[in-house]
Amino acid sequence: VTEIQISGNRAFAADNIRELLHQKLGEAANAVQLKQDVEAVKRLYGTRGYMEASVRPVPELDDGEGSVKYRLKIAERDVYKMGELEIQGLDSHTTAHMVEAWKLRGGDPYDSSYPAKFREETKDFLPSGEWNVALHESVDEKDKVVDVTMRFDPKMSR
Repeated sequence: VTEIQISGNRAFAADNIRELLHQKLGEAANAVQLKQDVEAVKRLYGTRGYMEASVRPVPELDDGEGSVKYRLKIAERDVYKMGELEIQGLDSHTTAHMVEAWKLRGGDPYDSSYPAKFREETKDFLPSGEWNVALHESVDEKDKVVDVTMRFDPKMSR
């Protein structure tokens, strides 16, 4: 790999995107790692509400040199906003506490990394015992919102 160009990025500087790329210049191309890096860049865009962002690596082969240049073509598309939050499976007091602790408000740019952080930050709010937590993000392409449902179920003892 002789070069990696980044185009179409406006929300993030190229240097921020490059930090997620593990491919080193001068080394052999690694398609598996490139795929993982592309997914990491998509996750980065999700933190700012770009739920439909696409990242497409376009190779430019130089057979004479036996090398490849990559252009990461980014299409950011629309910013999605936080829609509604629904907490299921908990008593009304705990549910109210969880809803109050949720920091993304309706209309805020959606942060796709936030539900995992929220689960970690609020694990002490849950009644004693271990819990299975199912997360569902419902992406509304028409209204450009993401509704979040978190379902809490107690783990069964063995």
